[in-house]
Amino acid sequence: MVLKEVLFALSLLADDEPEAVVDVAGDLPAVLNHDLPIVNSAAARVLRPLAAERPDAFTDHVDQLLAVVERPVSDPMEGLEPSPNPDAVRTETVENIRGQSRRRQLAARVVAVHVVVEVAEIKPASVSPHSDRLLALLDDDNPAVRAAAAGALAALAEHRPTELNEVVSPLIDALDDVDETVGARAVAALGHLGDDAAVDPLREVMRDEDADADLRDLAAETADFLDSQ
Repeated sequence: MVLKEVLFALSLLADDEPEAVVDVAGDLPAVLNHDLPIVNSAAARVLRPLAAERPDAFTDHVDQLLAVVERPVSDPMEGLEPSPNPDAVRTETVENIRGQSRRRQLAARVVAVHVVVEVAEIKPASVSPHSDRLLALLDDDNPAVRAAAAGALAALAEHRPTELNEVVSPLIDALDDVDETVGARAVAALGHLGDDAAVDPLREVMRDEDADADLRDLAAETADFLDSQ
């Protein structure tokens, strides 16, 4: 496939010299949302190093990036008639194809949402209109997506808190996430928002002996900060 080979060449160039591929940055979100998972992952390999060096190249493409994250993971085997004579080798091959496709799509979603976080940190005005979509991603099945969404909301809470509406309650809910990174970023967002409704839930995290020690300390510090305001 020509597109895959082009993307592979661009990924090598992006690793060594990100500035050399800045001109194609605007095209990458659409390719990241391609119907073929192999193209998704190839585009992700270009986008990752470029976004790390030049997140500003994606400030006008937040909508497209979030569309990649919101797209459900598809099953390449869906709609195909099952073999009338299945055997162990055929079944294993089908499962391998299905698993590889899923991994490629998930990688594209994670890369896309991490770019949104990078943009939120350097130009929050480009991301704040999409805060409702980030809140929805706090319920995503993938903990990496949930953590990144919480991170983007924390960046918005730090720089543009007055533009965030009805976010405190979902962020309080995120404190109970099984992934501690999600919880830590929710704590950070709540601290920046400055709403004392978060104090008691933060104290509960602080008292949770099963929680990570660093998370408990962060929750305690944030609760004390909010209490002092």
